[in-house]
Amino acid sequence: MTLSIGGHMADDKQLIITRAFVPQALTHAWLQHLRDFDTLHPGCHFEIMLEDSGLTMREMIDKITLDPEMNFISFFPHKQSQ
Repeated sequence: MTLSIGGHMADDKQLIITRAFVPQALTHAWLQHLRDFDTLHPGCHFEIMLEDSGLTMREMIDKITLDPEMNFISFFPHKQSQ
């Protein structure tokens, strides 16, 4: 799943790549933290990929339901290697 927040990259932007391993119980809190930062700092743009970790679609939707809502959400199903 890809979550996109904010606008597009501009020349004055810095690309920061973060890979976070967060306990499932904290996933929503982490995503809300990013959303809150985005809301406080207009001009930021976040693209977040979230692996399903065996969650149901309903559980995934619950974790990504933030306030305010994100303006773009895509789901990309993939087969995980075993």
